[in-house]
Amino acid sequence: MVLLWALFLALLAGAHAELPGCKIRVTSAALDLVKQEGLRFLEQELETITIPDVYGAKGHFYYNISDVRVTQLHLISSELHFQPDQDLLLNISNASLGLHFRRQLLYWFLYDGGYINASAEGVSIRTGLQLSQDSSGRIKVSNVSCE
Repeated sequence: MVLLWALFLALLAGAHAELPGCKIRVTSAALDLVKQEGLRFLEQELETITIPDVYGAKGHFYYNISDVRVTQLHLISSELHFQPDQDLLLNISNASLGLHFRRQLLYWFLYDGGYINASAEGVSIRTGLQLSQDSSGRIKVSNVSCE
């Protein structure tokens, strides 16, 4: 009988585990708002980043690509949803990108240089984001993976 009471008390203690202090439900409207704000921030950041110069040589051929700037960015289709391993998954597909850069080419004694406007279409970006808190309690977003 004592064994039965001990088993009953153990089951009762396990059934009354601590409940969370509050529950938060994230709606699809809230995810859409986060997605729109995040995409606007991404567009602003990509238009202000600096891209390092690319230079090199192949035999007697020398090249230099410098002053690369993003001039246009169109994010046409995007999805944002929760993932079990990472907190959020952002998937951007069919985006287009415009670039402006300076090129310098030298082959033996022949030199060519100038500015080029280039574009890329059908660009896809898939990134995993991890949400955490810093020591002051502010939300911190970290990039876990990017393709």
